[in-house]
Amino acid sequence: MKALYKKHILLWLGLTVSLFLVTPTIALAYPAISSADNTYEYITNVTFNDINNTTIGDAGGYGDYYTTPTGTTTTTVAPGSTYPLTVTIVPDTGDKISAFFDWNQDGIVDAGEEVVMTPTIIQTIETTYSVTVAVNIPANATLGDIRMRVVLSGFLLDSDPVQSSGILTYGEAEDYRITIDNGSTGPIITATTGDINGTITPAGAVDIVSGANQSFTIAPNTGFFIDDVLVDGISVGAVTSYDFTNVVANHTIHAIFSSTLSHTITATAGLNGNITPAGAVRVNDGGSKTFSILAASGYQVADVLVDGGSVGAVSSHTLTNITADHTIAASFSADGYPLISSTDFSTEWITNVTFGTINNSSNAEGYGSFLDLSTEVQQGGAYPIAITVLAQADENISVFIDWNQDNIFDPGEETVVATRSPAAGPHLATITVPIDATLGTTRMRVVLRYFESAVSSGDIATNDSGGEAEDYTITIAPAVPAIIASAGANGTIAPPGTTLPVSGANLDVTITADADFFIKDVLVDGVTVGGSFASPFTFSFTNVIVTHTIHAEFLDKAVYTITATSGPNGTISPSGVTEVVEGNSQVFTITPNAGYVVKDVVVDSGSVGTAASYTFPNVTAPHSITATFAPEPPPPFSWAMFLPAIIKNRGP
Repeated sequence: MKALYKKHILLWLGLTVSLFLVTPTIALAYPAISSADNTYEYITNVTFNDINNTTIGDAGGYGDYYTTPTGTTTTTVAPGSTYPLTVTIVPDTGDKISAFFDWNQDGIVDAGEEVVMTPTIIQTIETTYSVTVAVNIPANATLGDIRMRVVLSGFLLDSDPVQSSGILTYGEAEDYRITIDNGSTGPIITATTGDINGTITPAGAVDIVSGANQSFTIAPNTGFFIDDVLVDGISVGAVTSYDFTNVVANHTIHAIFSSTLSHTITATAGLNGNITPAGAVRVNDGGSKTFSILAASGYQVADVLVDGGSVGAVSSHTLTNITADHTIAASFSADGYPLISSTDFSTEWITNVTFGTINNSSNAEGYGSFLDLSTEVQQGGAYPIAITVLAQADENISVFIDWNQDNIFDPGEETVVATRSPAAGPHLATITVPIDATLGTTRMRVVLRYFESAVSSGDIATNDSGGEAEDYTITIAPAVPAIIASAGANGTIAPPGTTLPVSGANLDVTITADADFFIKDVLVDGVTVGGSFASPFTFSFTNVIVTHTIHAEFLDKAVYTITATSGPNGTISPSGVTEVVEGNSQVFTITPNAGYVVKDVVVDSGSVGTAASYTFPNVTAPHSITATFAPEPPPPFSWAMFLPAIIKNRGP
């Protein structure tokens, strides 16, 4: 095997020389292919049905066995059949093998025409290597002669594709002639069913006179329903018949039946947004389906139509008790705000935003437009916000609100929620509404960004960063001092209902659980105040100048909090304050960053060692847990590590 450094030199030479090489002309205008170097890896045998061709290093790294085929370099195969393909090579460094079939005879390599024979690079010290895969001949493959191209490409990584044309840096390619023959003088339509619960007529391989039409009838058995019909692998819905017209190529039609009646929801989205799920969505009779609608950054949902009727500019819509087919279509319009996006949201994204009446859980989107979700704030008020994220490490979180409604986020309109935090949260902050904030509807933008400071526009992922942004609607109203108090079952709150204190006054609200019950949680302006609550519990509002809400929930068991924190260079999960119902257990996982180890885990002020996890069993009181980390120690000293150098440098 050659030295790796030599191959690097030859790689440079191959790329340089390739600029001046004339690629061979291939029949049928198929893209040309050759190799700058097939010295080290090359094809030695290709076996496919009647083809059994042995070679040793074709000239120029390309073997044309298509133009003038012989008995061992051509074969005939039938549509809808499967044949083994075996390729044998002399391997070297980073080799991969693929075969390309021009099934539709259009002279180019289309999607779906590659058969990957080695998904990862070949790692072997053997002098020969063989691989066999099954090749499925598409039932609708164009009849006649097609090209099979076998390509061995060298010096690749696992993630590198095998090129189907051009000049290979290392390796070899060979072309063969394959004849697609269905044994008929015309095209064939193959009609099948997925089971015995219905029929398709006519069935099987149906010979068609080229250019003729052909109809098929689909019928379920008693107690069954047509679930779907696929033509050439693509759904045409639960139709009872299908007509092929001007048939000049092979086709397939496949019927699927079910014992459960189902319906099709056709979901579409216009430009500058998407709907999920999209396309033809099957739902069982009487079932429900929720669709999510997201606008691209700089756009908003203009309208959502269900069966042609507007349901408003919503970010989601649920169809319930579905007993017929439906349509849902979303349209989008420009919103005038600066664009924001993220080209990398794979390792951190926003999972929940809670602010007033907004309590939105979401998945990774890069940008989420939730403008149909809104809450009211009042001039001069201060409101809690809680943001939960999936964190990688060193996450920055900010909230931008367009207080003056000029369609940009000015300096001073940012509230920093978290700085370089590795925790998932919830991260808490207070949003203070300027006393002169413009009344009416405006935009709130929540931004999560890794390592770099949060931005209100542009690509969040620049400078090797990543993250996500979400937009919401905020309504700014005049200040009205009021406290709106409510309580769930099994307890009381006093004073209840709406209290109107004098502007700037203080107000205490007392929460009391019924006998044998406990206070589960207290939410102020929609955000939990956290902690373990002894009954009665009093919450004090001070300097009341705007409207606030307070709500209490009760449980027949006590709820305790466990506060989890971690030092730098590692994480603890879950982090922050976790509520645990009395008698339950809670597990915490401690993970150091690369190059670090767990230094210590402290539970309720006492060390429990360096465990990678800790479980609080049968929780009956509040607890705390803190993890710290230290650099990974170097390996222990050993003379053995110097032995190779000693041997290499010893005298004669």
